[in-house]
Amino acid sequence: MKEWGGSVRLQELSASDRDQWEAEQIIVLADGAGAKFNPKHARARLVVRSLVDETGRRLFKDDEVAALGSLAASTMQKLFNKARKLNAISADDMKELEGNSDAAPSAGGSSTSASASA
Repeated sequence: MKEWGGSVRLQELSASDRDQWEAEQIIVLADGAGAKFNPKHARARLVVRSLVDETGRRLFKDDEVAALGSLAASTMQKLFNKARKLNAISADDMKELEGNSDAAPSAGGSSTSASASA
């Protein structure tokens, strides 16, 4: 990735990490009567969980989302798009999380591939 002077590695999320990421996309309303999409750091939250070193260890902790979110929007979008593809997060999945679709959740991917370079 030329923006960082080299390449970066993205890894497919575990099922638990994917569930946690999806849960963070939703904010339950104070009255408990509904929920809404939480766009704050949505891209960075996925990228933070996906960026790994050559041994597969995460490069960032969950509490570093805001710092990673301060990257240029074009850089974050590139990483997010690649992480989304690697984790089989479809446009329909995103619409569902945003509350803009009645589509059923996708089956998701069950690739055994551990990583991809961006």
